[in-house]
Amino acid sequence: MKNTANCLDSITKTVAVNPQPIASFIINKATQCFYENNFVFTDNSTNTTGSSTRLWRFDNNDTNSSVTVSKSYTIDGTYSVKLIVKSGINCADSTSKTFTLLPKLTIGNILGNVNPTSRSTPYTYSVLSQPNIIYNWTTLNGTIQNGQGTNTVNVVWPTTGTGSLKAKITHNNGCVDSTNLSLNITSVGINNLNLENDLNVYPNPTKNNITITNKTNLVGKNYIIENLVGQTVLSGKLNLDETIVNLETLQSGMYFLSIDGLNKQSIKVIKE
Repeated sequence: MKNTANCLDSITKTVAVNPQPIASFIINKATQCFYENNFVFTDNSTNTTGSSTRLWRFDNNDTNSSVTVSKSYTIDGTYSVKLIVKSGINCADSTSKTFTLLPKLTIGNILGNVNPTSRSTPYTYSVLSQPNIIYNWTTLNGTIQNGQGTNTVNVVWPTTGTGSLKAKITHNNGCVDSTNLSLNITSVGINNLNLENDLNVYPNPTKNNITITNKTNLVGKNYIIENLVGQTVLSGKLNLDETIVNLETLQSGMYFLSIDGLNKQSIKVIKE
């Protein structure tokens, strides 16, 4: 610096430019399923020199100053969180993020027979039908005949004792839910059956065919048709729903229909 007489003088001072803190954080998983949700927020800010401080501010007015914060929610929706960081010399920065809790996925209960008595007939089980869902069924002591991948399956229980059926659903967003059904599998012995009640034969009298409908625990059993002197004239196996027997080759008269193993029980059949 000069005055008018060209006399000189000078002065020097130092200044400091402090680094700007950069607020940053990570979320363990920004979109989570409802059950066992746990959002974990971790501060990874930089340039926080000196005795820095932080403040988490959530949209429900909760605050926290820890490096890592965990939050769980009971209502689905999209939430927000803001992180404010300050360096030891009061330089500050902030950043915000949103995160989402997906709606609750509920499978409900399995509907179906918990005391199956036939070891050869399929039983139907189902859960609620929902959109955008993949269904997976597993069994203990059972065999799924059809329906895998849908909300309804048919299951055969070939072994007496305890059994179980599990249904698991997976939404296209990755969320899952499951439910179990416990069963007591029994078998009604054929000797305890009443043939008049457990078989239906029609038309009777008939000119050509008879149709036999039977309860499920008779599927696969042998039927026998005998004449008045006890000779077997026709025989075969009972089907699942109904069995059609052709009587055209028989002469007109009375016959007796019985089931193998039920020798003391029979049903009269009239061929016209």
